Amino acid sequence: MKFRCFLKVACIVICSATFTQQANATVINGGFESGLDRWSLFTTANGTLGDSPLPQVAAFDVAGNSVSSDSLKLSVGYATAPCSFPGLYCSLPTEGGGIQQSVSILEGVYSLNVDIAVENTPLYGGRNGDGGTFYLILDGLVLDQVSFGEITANSVKRDQLNFQGLITEGLHDFQILVTRNYAQSDSLFQYIDNATVTPVPEPNTLGLLAVGCVVAFWARRKLPL
Repeated sequence: MKFRCFLKVACIVICSATFTQQANATVINGGFESGLDRWSLFTTANGTLGDSPLPQVAAFDVAGNSVSSDSLKLSVGYATAPCSFPGLYCSLPTEGGGIQQSVSILEGVYSLNVDIAVENTPLYGGRNGDGGTFYLILDGLVLDQVSFGEITANSVKRDQLNFQGLITEGLHDFQILVTRNYAQSDSLFQYIDNATVTPVPEPNTLGLLAVGCVVAFWARRKLPL
């Protein structure tokens, strides 16, 4: 009886720890269904997130699954030219901005994922030399980045920011930064959607313990009281 009781308590503790990790590893409003709630906007020193009404939440197919959903729409670039002809009389500035959220995490292995896209509309009828570079940042450390480079008119490019690794326990600064080497353009837009931080179960320890718990409960049903 004591042994069976111990197994039940152990299984409850294991399951509780797993669910606690899941509950504490959440980017709130990562799909922007509640607008910009829980997110903070920021810009680089000479950056912009776009002319009004940008930045804004808008419906767009960021993931490429033919379904438009709420996403963050930006139009990043530098706000003020550092010289008369950037790229000729001075270097091209890399400027823009992004979003930030504080995320509470228990120590463990996590998967961080963000859907991203760039749209070059036919407003001005030509290609754009830089669709933008997206950065996945945790506590100031760049975990992944995607540079879209040149993009033709009336086209969309899509990708993902991804990272998997060990993260220590605590409150962490989760950021998505977008920059360009040119001024903000009224025909070019960057999109962010489905930002997630998901715990990755340890394949060996938790798996064996789970099997053990199932066997223990099954055995209890077979044993006489």
